[in-house]
Amino acid sequence: MEYNMMDLYNDFVKFMIRSGDLASNVFLEIKTLCFLNIIDDENKYFNNINYSDSDQTNGIIFKTANLIGKDNKELSMILTEICNTSVFTYNEVLNEINLRIKNLTIDQKKALFDICNDMSESNSHARWSTSKQLIQVIMDCVDFNQVDSVLDLCSGIGSFLGECAKKKNDLYLEGYEIYQIALLVSKMHLYIHNTTANLHAGDVLLTKIENKFDLVLADFPWGIRSDIKPIDDDNMYVEYKENKQRSDWNFILKAVNAMKKGGKAIVLAPQSVLFSSRKSDIETRKEIVLKSLLETVILMPAASISCIGASYVLMVFSNGNESVKLIDASDAYINTKGAYKFLDLNKIHELRVSTDSEKVRNVTLDEIAKSDYSLEFNFYFSNISNIQLTNPKTIGEIGEVFSGYQYTSKNLTELNPGKGNISIVKISNLINGSIDYSSMISANIDETKIEKYLLHENDILLSSKGTMIKGVVVKDIGEQKIIPHNNLLVIRITDNEVNPIYVCNYLNSKTGQLFLKTIQTGGIIININRTRLMDLPIPIVDKDSQEIIATRYLIMKEKVVELQTQLDLAIDKLNSIYDDELGVE
Repeated sequence: MEYNMMDLYNDFVKFMIRSGDLASNVFLEIKTLCFLNIIDDENKYFNNINYSDSDQTNGIIFKTANLIGKDNKELSMILTEICNTSVFTYNEVLNEINLRIKNLTIDQKKALFDICNDMSESNSHARWSTSKQLIQVIMDCVDFNQVDSVLDLCSGIGSFLGECAKKKNDLYLEGYEIYQIALLVSKMHLYIHNTTANLHAGDVLLTKIENKFDLVLADFPWGIRSDIKPIDDDNMYVEYKENKQRSDWNFILKAVNAMKKGGKAIVLAPQSVLFSSRKSDIETRKEIVLKSLLETVILMPAASISCIGASYVLMVFSNGNESVKLIDASDAYINTKGAYKFLDLNKIHELRVSTDSEKVRNVTLDEIAKSDYSLEFNFYFSNISNIQLTNPKTIGEIGEVFSGYQYTSKNLTELNPGKGNISIVKISNLINGSIDYSSMISANIDETKIEKYLLHENDILLSSKGTMIKGVVVKDIGEQKIIPHNNLLVIRITDNEVNPIYVCNYLNSKTGQLFLKTIQTGGIIININRTRLMDLPIPIVDKDSQEIIATRYLIMKEKVVELQTQLDLAIDKLNSIYDDELGVE
């Protein structure tokens, strides 16, 4: 009987969820039913199984595992894990689903299993799987004629290893996965497709790995914090650093250290690894660059990984690179109605092989060294490296930076202007280089809780979120008690030789805006990180020049306010012509 396997899958999912099954269980249960029916195509083992009875279900599966143990140890172990993992919810619906699966052909059962794997990319299991689109991009970076061995450091449900086996059938495949359910699914997946892989359970950071692989993939969980330094490997290219904040670079180094001479390591990582100002990250990037290990960095479209809206990069590592190829593929996607973006594979390929695109730059190792080993794309693509600043000092050297007050409607009630004891300034209150004090909301807040947020005269307010970066100096604050909203950053100049108005004017200038854009992060929500702002260079000219610039800035700002007032009056008159002519009041 012919079936549309996607329609059948959707029917199963709806049926199971309506019966009260959790969505997170459905994918695993359908996969496992498919697997059991595939290995029992002749109905020798599971023909009379009752999936609503946990004891009977596990009893039959355990019995089968023991029966076939001598002849097929791999299958026996998978069946034992199915029981130990308790993959089923044990209800009558499973029996009805199983009957329908039983009537499918072997090929249809395998197709249904694969659909479950594909669909898991769009649910809570998404990070257990590298999407097929990303796998195609990864494979496009590799000459498989030169590949005999593949390692997937966080192998998830086996998607990448399975696709590698399809590409070349005699590969040695190895994978590590810490999550038991994902590891079980990967074993089932590879088994039904007759793919042999050496799969390990456990934390790959705490495993010693040999550098013997032609191709290594690290699609790891981002932002994990750990106090544990990774286990050293044999013949390491780069040593691991102790980092209690984030383990991103340690996962990357595991991949790099696992590749053999002439091999490649490919990593999917958050964009922040390129420019993080943490000391250990800078030292790691420096060592990677100085040892000529980084080949290519591709800035991928934000939101092209399901459930993740952040910008990310695909990094290719190999030996003997005299420069690093930076590819801006951030707009290489196909428009869709939802938030998730589909990759434009052809465009990414064209950029990857291009030699003259404005979205591709080959950056020398010396250039990277001059930028303190930052790989921030905006820095290199804006030609900002050619701009010479006079006597530059970082904002952290001339002042301090703090974020605005964070609150929600649950713990703070916003009141009309002047009704509360504390006023709150937001981005919307920054107009034409000044603060519109009359439009600020207010709130009743215990002053002891917000004392450190209170603004001072000559503080600089900088918008930290959004595409437009606004800078305003706090002036004529008087006796008002004002705190900034958390979408604002405050720069408080503490160096008496530096004029805050001069600094603000620089930040609003074309040059300043260009530098600010190099520290913006995020794909969906653009923001400026406080730590990165502290490292932003400011040209410190002589004090007289600062005063001249500040004075001219204030004079021009007054003109802008005057012209804006005239414009507002003109617009009001324009919109009143009809009423005036007809005498409408």
